[in-house]
Amino acid sequence: MHSPQYTQKDIGKFLKNSLKNDFNDSLSLPMAGNCMYTKEDILNTVLFAVTEDTYVEYAAEHLRTKKNDVSSSDAVFYHLNKLTSKTVFSTFQQMNTRLLDKAHRQGVFKHPIQCGLDIHKIPWYGETRDIHVLGMERVRGTNFGHGYASIECVNTRERFTLAVLPLTQFTTKQQILTYLVQEAKTHTELSLLFLDREFFDVESLTTLTSLPSIL
Repeated sequence: MHSPQYTQKDIGKFLKNSLKNDFNDSLSLPMAGNCMYTKEDILNTVLFAVTEDTYVEYAAEHLRTKKNDVSSSDAVFYHLNKLTSKTVFSTFQQMNTRLLDKAHRQGVFKHPIQCGLDIHKIPWYGETRDIHVLGMERVRGTNFGHGYASIECVNTRERFTLAVLPLTQFTTKQQILTYLVQEAKTHTELSLLFLDREFFDVESLTTLTSLPSIL
């Protein structure tokens, strides 16, 4: 069956609808009966921060200039701190899978896709040094950060993220490559895979050649 051609407007609509309609259902956020704000109030501030690529503090302050019943940034962080990393990752997977399914039905992935696989690190200024805090090149006054690896489309109209893997101090390149490539291939065929030079080593090359039908 022929899939209709998608447009920039279509993709934007899919993304907006997925975030707006699925976020509240996907994320389990316990709220006491006497809370000043509802779960939706908290997540609306988070959604605004995510979609505008900004901080929660700015999102709360900006939204409060528009409406009086917007949750404060302190309230948002208080409730988000109840979440475990496992819950956050599970919620992302659910929402991203729904988004990719919608894009697939519009013909986004009907041809093999070129993908880029990268490691991202976000500066960390806290005192906690658990297995999730990684060493990194000094950025804005710190040598520590939280990290994740992702594989993303680079030749579609939108940079869809096909898979993400949170990193710990013990995550190997073999685990990164194996997980991300296998997850990506559940959504589309890969034509090319672009890697940073940090993957130009024996472990990475051996892993790539061992994966069945990687491209």
